[in-house]
Amino acid sequence: MQYDFVLFEHTPVVNHQHDLEEIARLLIHQGKKVAIAEVYNECYYCKDTEIEHFVFDKPFKERFLFEKECGLVVKRHIHNRLVRRKYDQYLKYVLLELCKVTSNVYIGSFFNNTTYSWLYDVPSSINIYVWGLRSFWQYEYKLNPFSKSGVYSFLNRNLLDKKKNIKLFVSNEIIKNEFLNLGIDQERIVVRPERTISKIAKSVSHNKQYLMLLTIGSLRPDKRIELALEALRVINSNEIKYTIAGATFHDSKYEEIISKHIRGLKNIERINSRLSDEDYSKVISDCDFLVLCDKQHPSCITNGTMNEALLMGKPIIAPNYNPYKYVIDKFGVGIVFNPESIDSLVSAILEAKEKGGGYFAKSIEDYQKTLLIDNASADFVRQLKLD
Repeated sequence: MQYDFVLFEHTPVVNHQHDLEEIARLLIHQGKKVAIAEVYNECYYCKDTEIEHFVFDKPFKERFLFEKECGLVVKRHIHNRLVRRKYDQYLKYVLLELCKVTSNVYIGSFFNNTTYSWLYDVPSSINIYVWGLRSFWQYEYKLNPFSKSGVYSFLNRNLLDKKKNIKLFVSNEIIKNEFLNLGIDQERIVVRPERTISKIAKSVSHNKQYLMLLTIGSLRPDKRIELALEALRVINSNEIKYTIAGATFHDSKYEEIISKHIRGLKNIERINSRLSDEDYSKVISDCDFLVLCDKQHPSCITNGTMNEALLMGKPIIAPNYNPYKYVIDKFGVGIVFNPESIDSLVSAILEAKEKGGGYFAKSIEDYQKTLLIDNASADFVRQLKLD
């Protein structure tokens, strides 16, 4: 075979393209021959020149429409349905071509809003890897059998049961155990950390006068930024600064909610835009603690922002459920609070103010060691059994 592994993202989701390069680097670090296949967005968003690209003789030329491109819901829906049919046929061609050059293909995110009928034609000798985003999607059909998502859940679970050569990447042991409890065989589940580092990153405090708190990322109602703002209103301290960085995109109502809770508060900075990689890193570097108030989901989901903060040496203040509770209990890298109680969040912020970010430096260093690329890549390839 020409490649040990070929990767692509079958969905049009832009922010999942970053995973392709992360996975490729883990494999290349262990001496594996890897390529990223240019199926949809890969040529635009995968720019690491050290990673080879595989280009097809027949590129897919049609495009899905998004809200910013076409505000008419019906028109957009019809267009995307037609494109999806053509795209599914194209994906069959993609996999049959890749089967000629590799035995291992990563196809990206396993969502519950599409069918995967194009995978049935893949020979059983080829390993197909998907990103196992939510274990909940594998049994949603039992809870909402007549919903669109429930129908997809039923079809996709049948696919997993029938095609044993479809395997799952998950980001931690919690999610792995959730899939194990659903009856997915252990040899079909591979733990792949979302982020790795080449060296330990020391935390540096830039401002001793203030406790610098940060929430960053794409903002939507289930992020519950208003909880942190109300806790700061109760504390009423001029020695705490809070930055809220990230766009609410088309959810203007949630932006109004954030603005309403900011009114009357001091030392609040609102950055309502998608940050460049450089600005994103700088904002995290300038903070003392990352604050997370996310709503709990039916199954554990990963949080890339949490990992990015910890890998830059920053502790977290987070709700007392997984994955945050698991990480904080195991490594001691922050403070948990009860999201049903503003008083609990107030206490967590005051504890952070008293201890300071440096209190957690040794614990964060121990956490970072588990994600050093030498350790993480070796364990990842061992699970894949590529040797």
